[in-house]
Amino acid sequence: MAERVIHFFVLIKRDEKHSKSLLFGFGYRNSLCETIFEQRAVGKLCDCVVVSESIYFGGVTATGGARILLAAQQAGLGDIPYVGPDGINDGSGETKDSFLNLAADAAKNSYSTLAGIGDFPGKAQFDLDYKTEYGIDATGYAGTGYACAQVVIDAINRAGQTSPADMTAMREAVRKAGTDTAAKYTTIVGDITFNADGDTSQKIVSIYSVDPAGANGKGDWKFETQVDYAKK
Repeated sequence: MAERVIHFFVLIKRDEKHSKSLLFGFGYRNSLCETIFEQRAVGKLCDCVVVSESIYFGGVTATGGARILLAAQQAGLGDIPYVGPDGINDGSGETKDSFLNLAADAAKNSYSTLAGIGDFPGKAQFDLDYKTEYGIDATGYAGTGYACAQVVIDAINRAGQTSPADMTAMREAVRKAGTDTAAKYTTIVGDITFNADGDTSQKIVSIYSVDPAGANGKGDWKFETQVDYAKK
């Protein structure tokens, strides 16, 4: 049976007021070259493609992130920014089958986002400790993952202080402690609280660009900036 991978991308042009999506594409073949970009030859979509200022890919590497970029390059769109979510921030160019590994030099104008803080006090020491312990560089979600463990351990400790009679009571005590909206967690990424829906008070998105010299010249993701939407 032929592979049926759904590709999703948006070509974006910015006007004076806001960004406008000029073209949405869904492909159901092995290569995007066989679907949307090939239609440039017809001329129907040519104007939209040429004036687009960026391409947004909403997926992961396994669903065609690098292949769509390579197809865009073949269609003459290799010099415009290519933007994707954390689904393409999956390792350096030395990581087998990662976005940067598959896209290679074509990824030079690529950007990715992570739904978490990318820079925080103590990050340099955390990165050093991480590499010392595991022998590899900390990934984008390593700090937030550590913070999650701190939250869970804090809730378990508070639950234990209630002296539950048995494991059933302990589970309920942990649940109650973990969902307490009055609890304030001091973590490696900063102080955090959670609302009644379980949403964190830390609403930060980090943006990464590609450093071609990283990972021994194979390319790696480089932190650029972060946006705190809680302050918007």
